[in-house]
Amino acid sequence: MQPTDPNLPLIAIYALTIVLITALLISAIAAIVAIKNAPEAASNSLKEFFNGGNSLKILTVFAILVTAAYLALAGQLSEAAIALLSSIAGYVLGSLKREA
Repeated sequence: MQPTDPNLPLIAIYALTIVLITALLISAIAAIVAIKNAPEAASNSLKEFFNGGNSLKILTVFAILVTAAYLALAGQLSEAAIALLSSIAGYVLGSLKREA
């Protein structure tokens, strides 16, 4: 496959999709195993993770990164889209709460 292959962005999108689906499946399996083995500890950990509000912000930034990667690989990422995605990510990361 040549570096100038027109199918390269499509192959990269498929590869990124497979990696993301695999990561989600592994995370789900790990969560299920943790909950079954130690339900009380897993419950406390999940409560700590989701109570602060930072988890949703981190997931938002991750979603922005994935979206930017897909748009870049599809050749549809303009400077305006980069500015918008960057400003959203900066706002979300700037509002993260620090725990003392």
